[in-house]
Amino acid sequence: MEFSSHGTSYETIFRIISRISNPRVEFKIVPEKLDAIIGKSSVEEFTDISLLDVDVAAGKGFNRFNKRLFDLGFSLILLLLGSPVWLIALLTGAGNTYETEIMDRQGKSVRIRRSRKKPTDLVLMLGYIVTGKVSFVGAPLEPVFENERIYSYKPGLTGMVQINRSKINSAQDEDLYDLYYLKNQNFWLDLEILYKTVVMTG
Repeated sequence: MEFSSHGTSYETIFRIISRISNPRVEFKIVPEKLDAIIGKSSVEEFTDISLLDVDVAAGKGFNRFNKRLFDLGFSLILLLLGSPVWLIALLTGAGNTYETEIMDRQGKSVRIRRSRKKPTDLVLMLGYIVTGKVSFVGAPLEPVFENERIYSYKPGLTGMVQINRSKINSAQDEDLYDLYYLKNQNFWLDLEILYKTVVMTG
């Protein structure tokens, strides 16, 4: 499958690529002059047309499996170890919940419950992580900008965009962090993002 960076935005290209999990499909971009692709890529020359091979880590089956295994295992451990605390949080914060919508990685709207109390909100989010609606690391639960964005990966409690929110001044800035994460996602990057989130909020 080939894309032209002249007629298609990188956001659209990576959104399509991240949704196609077939390992037999190869992706190539026909770039404009001076275009830069984040991460490593190989270039094939066909007369005067250059094709860039695109390899998106977030779309690989192995990375998806590891991510889901970590989400499920770690959230269950937290729920079991902190069950008395979570029970109290749910009982005391039940009246402060509200419904909101998030976009899953296919662009479908999913309704979830949030809470204005942080402990209650955390236990609700852990429940959504167990069911697979949310991840520990992913796209923002709430958009950075008012214009509606359909992210090409699962929403998360934290993520590349969230920890760099102070540096994002436009939708284009946000796209750069989205593309970097999609291109480089792996278990260790997710752990680094979680660590930075703890340090920033601690």
